Amino acid sequence: MMSWKAWLPLFVIVVMAGCQARFSDTRTFTLDPTGEDIQEVYIDGISSDRTITVTATADAPIDVYFFLEDDFDEVTRMITLGKPTDLVMAEVKGASQINLSATVPAEKSAVVYFRAADKKASIESEISG
Repeated sequence: MMSWKAWLPLFVIVVMAGCQARFSDTRTFTLDPTGEDIQEVYIDGISSDRTITVTATADAPIDVYFFLEDDFDEVTRMITLGKPTDLVMAEVKGASQINLSATVPAEKSAVVYFRAADKKASIESEISG
């Protein structure tokens, strides 16, 4: 019979495989609709795909965009121009209750991008995955 010491390396590997880093971010903030007042939340990549969920409540309409960090410059340019882009993985525009989710591919970082739609907004958000 094998001793417990012989099983220890296998146990460590199994535990580490099941312990992918979970992401959790809760914050309260205020945004003005100047076009320059935004809130960005960066989500680091991990070794496997994962689904990220964004929920937010605001006292005025807001826009929320979810996209890969690699696409940041192009997506934010298109948002500024008011043009759609297929690079956005999930979005909600002009709403005060936000609930969206998207799957981030393995080894990729993502961004959740908040901005006020047309007037000052106080926002409570929770991002997890």
